[in-house]
Amino acid sequence: MIVWLLQRQFALSSEVATCEFHQRLVADGACWVVVMALLPVLVFLFTVAIAGPATARELRVSDTFPDDHPTVRALAFMGEAVRTRTSGRLTLSRRSESGQESDGFIIGQVRNGSLDMARVNLSALNASVPPSVLLTLPFVFRSVTHMRRTVDGPLGDDILAALERQGLIGLCFYDGPSRSFYSRSSQIRSAADLKGLKVRVQIADSWAILLRALGAEPVTLPMAQVKAALQTGVIDAADGDWASYVTEGHHVVAPFYSLTQHSQPPSVLIVSQRTWRTLSAADQKLLREAARESVSHMRALLDDYEAAARRRAEAAGVRVEEDVDRQSFVDAMVPLYPTVVEEVHLQALVTRLQEEQ
Repeated sequence: MIVWLLQRQFALSSEVATCEFHQRLVADGACWVVVMALLPVLVFLFTVAIAGPATARELRVSDTFPDDHPTVRALAFMGEAVRTRTSGRLTLSRRSESGQESDGFIIGQVRNGSLDMARVNLSALNASVPPSVLLTLPFVFRSVTHMRRTVDGPLGDDILAALERQGLIGLCFYDGPSRSFYSRSSQIRSAADLKGLKVRVQIADSWAILLRALGAEPVTLPMAQVKAALQTGVIDAADGDWASYVTEGHHVVAPFYSLTQHSQPPSVLIVSQRTWRTLSAADQKLLREAARESVSHMRALLDDYEAAARRRAEAAGVRVEEDVDRQSFVDAMVPLYPTVVEEVHLQALVTRLQEEQ
């Protein structure tokens, strides 16, 4: 009897243990199912914890003009738009300039990716991007309205697209104010007055061909060297708008400003193709839109900026010559277009531009 009781107790204990073990297995299984269901969420949270918040990216931008210049302020406007629309994920940071870099040097930096973006004079791209010459020809635009309609239209878009073959992405054009000749010793009232003068031109500027044909001697110089060259007689004359004339100090050493108003070459905002390829399609679209919007901001500031520069020049004693024979410049320069624009299809575009009002 005792043996039977002991055997029965052992059996009962085994049954209890088995039941508890089975219950534990069921409970553990349920937990495992829950863990497996939450696994994707857990992996996501772990990834976010490791990566942290989205890293802000800073695009380096160059503009050699002073801080208060309309193009610089337009870039600041664009930068604020980009920062706001990306919640700080993408920002523009203007690089401090030493004042010695030429546009050609800056374009090279953008092309190789040392700089992400830059505002440069379109004339500096004439040699490498032939269609760009169209917008820099003398007297090609009949008015500011004509110029803006052209750069904002299909021809402007085609020229921006042509930059891609040079490793650049063109975002927009900024207006170029009317340029006029100024001299260190006398007024330039007609095309004949250019004969024998040493006149500064930009690197890769098509103007060298035109000036040589008029009997002048073109001298290639970066903007940073023009003041000293005027002062020492290395050059006799240069051309520019009121703002650049004053901010670069040329009015001090070349006080004869003749209102020839012979050209209105725009500047262009370019992006490195190397940088562009690392941006998402959405960010590329955003940059294009913000750049286009900055053009209107720049235009709203430009006229007042130019007028203020003229007042400053006149207050400093600059002699402004308004009695200029502009027709003599037209008659001398316009027939020379084919020497600068050699491609037949581009010559046809020049003719179309001349016919537009």
